[in-house]
Amino acid sequence: FKANSAILNALLTLLNEREFDNGPTRERTPLVSVVGASNEVPGEEALLAFFDRFLVRVPVAGVGEASFGALLTLAPAAAPAVEPVSSQELRGWLAARESVVLGADSIEALHALRRAAAAQGIVVSDRRWRQLVGLLRSAAFLEGRTQVEPLDLWLVPYVIAAQPAQVPALQDWFVREVAQAEPQ
Repeated sequence: FKANSAILNALLTLLNEREFDNGPTRERTPLVSVVGASNEVPGEEALLAFFDRFLVRVPVAGVGEASFGALLTLAPAAAPAVEPVSSQELRGWLAARESVVLGADSIEALHALRRAAAAQGIVVSDRRWRQLVGLLRSAAFLEGRTQVEPLDLWLVPYVIAAQPAQVPALQDWFVREVAQAEPQ
């Protein structure tokens, strides 16, 4: 797959600025989130810039042999009806999450994570660190908490891993260093 620079620029403008070019005019869009899927991590620099805009990246394995028959006979399910969130509600939630405190223990854990990532050769941009903090604050806020707890860092492997193969080592780091647990 070769990146089409015009399409990528349009998508990056949509993701970064919440605007798109509709003929000769640029229009604002009410974009709240974007979900995507890919069979591989892109290698081309232009595609990597687009890929980097997806904050949470969860690798998903294919269906195993034991579940393959169930996959083939799976009945289609109707999507549940969901009450949409209003723009006003969303703005209120985003403002409220900023009051969620990133405590000293969470900051210390993030420092340790940064060192662990660097030791594994994982480069994380300052922008991605800031977005991760926003995600951690959102998680705490949505659970009714006023402070990010170190256990919220279970999300970090899916945010800072540049490649799916890096996720298990980051998960191990979380279990060992933050959860302070050992496999039984």
